Amino acid sequence: MEEIILGLVMKDEIVGFFDDLAQPERSKLFERLAIENQFGYQKTEPFEEQTFELQGFDLFKKKRWAGFFKRVLDGKEEKPVCDTRIYDYITNTDLESKKTTVFEYDCLKLNCPPFKIKPKGRLKKMKEAFISRPKIFENELDFHSKYEIIAPRQEDLEFYLTPSFFDLLLNRKGLTIEVGANYLLMYYHKKLVKPHKILKDYNFGLDLLENLLSDKTNEFV
Repeated sequence: MEEIILGLVMKDEIVGFFDDLAQPERSKLFERLAIENQFGYQKTEPFEEQTFELQGFDLFKKKRWAGFFKRVLDGKEEKPVCDTRIYDYITNTDLESKKTTVFEYDCLKLNCPPFKIKPKGRLKKMKEAFISRPKIFENELDFHSKYEIIAPRQEDLEFYLTPSFFDLLLNRKGLTIEVGANYLLMYYHKKLVKPHKILKDYNFGLDLLENLLSDKTNEFV
């Protein structure tokens, strides 16, 4: 039986106390969401207790997390069996706090090469207007107009990222995905997901994972 986790992790209790003062309603809504959907709920967890593989992702360059749920999937559901966590990841620079809601899927069956997909910035689009370079998945014009792929060897992804995967991704605006070491992370950088939208995005992440795990034979015929 695998488990899914949604939660909140904080580096130290003092800062966590002030976060609660700043957003008491969000904490209450997270807890209520967990209860109503039979998710476990965990308020804090040290960053140092996370796996080394997870700590190596680009997103976690600062060591502050916040907010956890926990749920068990037993394989009877149609979605892929995995451990899942949903939490607000918080970074602090000087007096400024940046918060990102993260959907984390840990699946042993996920063994594709590491990659990151993120929204294409304005500067990147301007450069490409003057300098055109060959792209992998060159037929995915809509995707390339909105997103970019970062990977050690992009050609290794050709069997894993299919037209149906890109079609799914184009249903979301501003989404970032990181994949590696059996993990899939999904988030909107420096943005919090409203509690009433969390389950919808959570299920969308499962759809992405299911697509990565699916048999690709028919898509390449």
